[in-house]
Amino acid sequence: MMRVAIQGIRASYSAEAANSLFSCTLVECRSFKAAIESLRTLRADAAVLPVKNSLTGEITDVVELLSAADLAVTGEIELPVRHVLAACGRVSLQSLTGVVSHPQALLQCNKFIALHKLQKFSAPDTATAVREVARGNDMTLAAIGSKRAAQLFGATIIAEHIADSEDNYTLFYSIARRG
Repeated sequence: MMRVAIQGIRASYSAEAANSLFSCTLVECRSFKAAIESLRTLRADAAVLPVKNSLTGEITDVVELLSAADLAVTGEIELPVRHVLAACGRVSLQSLTGVVSHPQALLQCNKFIALHKLQKFSAPDTATAVREVARGNDMTLAAIGSKRAAQLFGATIIAEHIADSEDNYTLFYSIARRG
């Protein structure tokens, strides 16, 4: 089976994009750079990385890494991104003081975060944020991620459709070694 590197873990948006493009085994990587490195070291046959979001624009870190690497873009997919706010147990939105997620997701939900006066905390990816919040006991902290991640990790969904616009999409490229 094809091995596809992603930045993040299962239930992340990158995992969803990879599974939409390929029948594959995911190679979970902590960073965009590590995903590209997994191609160079032959740990993965391909990588699927986000390059542009409809709300926040170009994902500069990825674009810069791709321009410096000798890799080929082999495909693309535009994935709808539908963020939810998830927490451990039954908590109210009013009891929350903080929110954790990938920096891109935090930017995409900036209006919601500001409206509810939540402090932002960064995580490696959206699914990791949801998993860690679901496993914890902090009733003042929630995570931004996908509905699938919340269901998979047993988090309670407090709010849905929290992005600054319903028209939130991310363009992902599939990448492979040249030759």
